[in-house]
Amino acid sequence: MGFKVQRRRVGLQQVRDEFRRENLCLHHKVPHLFVTSQWQQQNRMSCLYLGYRLFWALYFLVWAVWAWVGSMGYSAPLHLKIHFLLYLTNWSILVLAVDTSLQAINVILHLKKVSEDGEAQYPAMPTRLKVSWVFSNVIGAIHALITASYWITVYPNRSDEKLTEIGINTHIMPVLYVLLDSMVSATPRRLLHAYQPALYMLAYTLFNLMYYLCGGLDYLGRPALYPILDWTRPGSTIGIMSLVIVLLVPFLHALLCGLYATRVKAWRILKISRYVREDDETDQGEEGSQEQKV
Repeated sequence: MGFKVQRRRVGLQQVRDEFRRENLCLHHKVPHLFVTSQWQQQNRMSCLYLGYRLFWALYFLVWAVWAWVGSMGYSAPLHLKIHFLLYLTNWSILVLAVDTSLQAINVILHLKKVSEDGEAQYPAMPTRLKVSWVFSNVIGAIHALITASYWITVYPNRSDEKLTEIGINTHIMPVLYVLLDSMVSATPRRLLHAYQPALYMLAYTLFNLMYYLCGGLDYLGRPALYPILDWTRPGSTIGIMSLVIVLLVPFLHALLCGLYATRVKAWRILKISRYVREDDETDQGEEGSQEQKV
């Protein structure tokens, strides 16, 4: 009974710690967590994790370029290529490509540091890791939002259409990557960082409004790029987007923080069980040596 009470107190203290003011910032005491896997030995190089990072960087970089240029054809009119940049989904695909590329670069620089200096420690949090942290926070919640919105509100009206490579790489692969990376990478998540994807969503909403006020249309000549961003009905649009920015995006970010906490807890359990097993093997070896001496 006492153990359960103690564990509950520890859990409550961890929750309180999450809401400390310093967690609003981008400082971290262990910067090398941002360039390693949760499951590798932190003081060693991991070529497997480097391969993981390079794969996703190449995958989303190639897809972003193809989605912007190749899918419309190289001879497509310029205005169609510019229209690509009007949509939240496409913004987020480009940010995802930048994020995965930056993470791959960070891992390469980290491995170079380990091979040259023989250590994986940083005296302070490098700026490039802070930028990568922001990108990771943004793409996590935003791609979860995009995927959920598409499959709940858009796809049911297009269920008779065949799922194309655009649909797969835009509305499936990004969120699968986010979920996988939440369990593979050692990158921490902070509840108070929910303001980052919320600000990103606010920035897109304001951009969308300015585009409408300037008389902009979608590629079919309609005034609304998205049904929920129909500024011909400003009251409902402002209400919906306020809920999305203030409630939904932070909620999705909190879910990813829950995945992070689950990952760390699983890692600690495995680490403890491994130490117990190693201690048992050591004790057995010592007992065997003593028996041989006797």
